[in-house]
Amino acid sequence: MKKRNNKIVLGLILVIALVYIISTGINPSADKLAKDFIKDFYQVKVDSETYQASIDLEGLKDHYGPYFTENGFDDFIMDRPMVAIERSLFLRKFKMEVLSIDLEASLKEEDHEVYNYRAELKLTYDDGQEENITESGYVNMLKVNNGWKIDKSRIGLNHFME
Repeated sequence: MKKRNNKIVLGLILVIALVYIISTGINPSADKLAKDFIKDFYQVKVDSETYQASIDLEGLKDHYGPYFTENGFDDFIMDRPMVAIERSLFLRKFKMEVLSIDLEASLKEEDHEVYNYRAELKLTYDDGQEENITESGYVNMLKVNNGWKIDKSRIGLNHFME
């Protein structure tokens, strides 16, 4: 009887551990989601053959939507940061690589976190020249349905507005 109870307890512990591991993998922490978004944003690629200075809202929603709350995505689209980056990549003919992303929490509450970031980027121009730049901004994270979403953001674009 004792061996059977031990097996039941061990089975319950394994199930609880498995549920915990799965749930933490599905819903990344706020800082991981923030870092993933920043890296994804700055790794944009532009095909000079097919570039158009227009916004494919459906494509953007599919690509960036999962990072954001509904209001956060609407604000992101209104600010149009992806247009500035894509236009700069197309006109100035360079590829961009994320070298590092440093996050600093300026607010950490149970359901709300804010991260300031500095992203070090490497630009490689078509003529072979390279340039390292740093962009900074912030992401405001809210807990939504036990997961984190970006509700507001300011994307660093200083180098791309020239």
